[in-house]
Amino acid sequence: MSVCRAYFATKESERTGFTRVRSLRTNTVSNLVARAWTAVLAIICVPQYIRLIGVEAYGLVGFFASAQLLLAFFDFGLGATLNRELAIALTKQSRVQSVRHLSRTLESIYWSVAVILGVSWIALAPWLSHSWIHAKHLAPDQVQWAITLMGIVLIFQWPFNLYLNGLMGLQHQAMANAVLMVVATLRSFGAVAVLWVFTPTLKVFFTWQAVVAVPGTAMMAVVFWKCLPRGSLPHFSMVELRRVSAFSAGLIRISVVSFLLTGLDKILLSRLLPLESFSYYMLAMMVASGLYVFASALYGALYPRFSQYYASGDSTRLAGLYHIASQGLTVALGPLGLCIALFPRETLLLWTGNQATALHAGRVLTVLVIACMLNAFMYLPYALTLSHGWTSFIVRQNLVALVFFVPLLLIAVRWYGALGAAGAYLALNAGYVFVAAPLMHRKLLCGQFWTWFIGDVTTPLAAALAPILVIRLSAPQVSSRYSSAIVLTIGFTAALITSCFAARLVLLQVVETLRRLTRPQGSSLVTPV
Repeated sequence: MSVCRAYFATKESERTGFTRVRSLRTNTVSNLVARAWTAVLAIICVPQYIRLIGVEAYGLVGFFASAQLLLAFFDFGLGATLNRELAIALTKQSRVQSVRHLSRTLESIYWSVAVILGVSWIALAPWLSHSWIHAKHLAPDQVQWAITLMGIVLIFQWPFNLYLNGLMGLQHQAMANAVLMVVATLRSFGAVAVLWVFTPTLKVFFTWQAVVAVPGTAMMAVVFWKCLPRGSLPHFSMVELRRVSAFSAGLIRISVVSFLLTGLDKILLSRLLPLESFSYYMLAMMVASGLYVFASALYGALYPRFSQYYASGDSTRLAGLYHIASQGLTVALGPLGLCIALFPRETLLLWTGNQATALHAGRVLTVLVIACMLNAFMYLPYALTLSHGWTSFIVRQNLVALVFFVPLLLIAVRWYGALGAAGAYLALNAGYVFVAAPLMHRKLLCGQFWTWFIGDVTTPLAAALAPILVIRLSAPQVSSRYSSAIVLTIGFTAALITSCFAARLVLLQVVETLRRLTRPQGSSLVTPV
């Protein structure tokens, strides 16, 4: 509590501090709006995809999403490296030309990797369509065409994330999110439109994704280079590449192990389960992953800010911002996550309107949403660790987790299928919260683990759970979208209210904001900009 009071006092004392916090709020809101819009697009469009091309064909869309997790290893940590370097460079004007050369260097590597990955994917299309995918109603030729088009999408869509990371580090997050929303809208609504107008097939769907990928990535690239500080013509620089190689190498190791921890379940299930059953698992994962809307919005805004505070040695603001953001994240995630976990069938029924989907994916959704909620709570500790450049800790924690997770996953999938995979993922994320987080806090923000665990996470979460449990135990079984909407709305609203009152730092932030807004004009110690 004293740390946060010091944080507020520091904000009042300096005009530059107020400017940074105001920018942080703008970035957070823009991130949240963009990710919420992406989630809305999924809510609206995915049921349409299933209706137009069928649940089995939609399983191939899920397969491509899973494969992208695998291919994320070939990012080589370059996106996060560019984000961090640009954020730190904002405090050091002498590094303008250096980061321009770094941007060109990483851009060249990224495009080269994109071409190699895309061509390799296309070459593997015949084998994947005949030997890996178990389609019951789709012909192998249809599957092969879809996989070939995925490779083309990959080539032009892959560098999009590099430019997005760069804009995040430059603090031009509102602009980056505006482009992101435009491209996501074209991908989603455009796909529904072309499936309506033309023959609703996988070939049409992925052709549209390839068409949108080209202007989408070009638009993000133009915006990124326009937002970079002006300087001389940039060029490929081995000096700059060597300078960031240690941090990037740590991220590469993190990426390798992270894939095995977060993507192995989907890769295994795509091989072992019929395509239709795999589709139900991916639908449940899509709903559970909706919790990352809030976590990734905060991560995107706070990671470069943590990096700046660490580089300038401003530990007071760093600690205060960390605790306030962590508690705000719990208030945002807890009510929604617990509501979905205790009302999984109602959630799926409301979304898809399909009783069979709600029945097949309900239990898996409960386990996955709790796992994703625990994972989301670790976003800010992860951002804090990366901002300090302590990649070795993340690598070691993931290697230890891998030793336990892979055997558990293999056994669970073999015995319990999709539900077993969800259970293994839950165990993994529980280990992060209860084992890795205390170890991280022993070095970073030393002695503040219990403040984070009890004050920032557990208390608001327990307050949200109480009303949802009461409603779950007293509410009758529902069988329509209308009744599902009523039950979920009541449960979420009650949980959000109780969670807010239990979150002391969030309330303190609200009071501070209201005090500033209602202060008579001219009496403020800080002049807004």
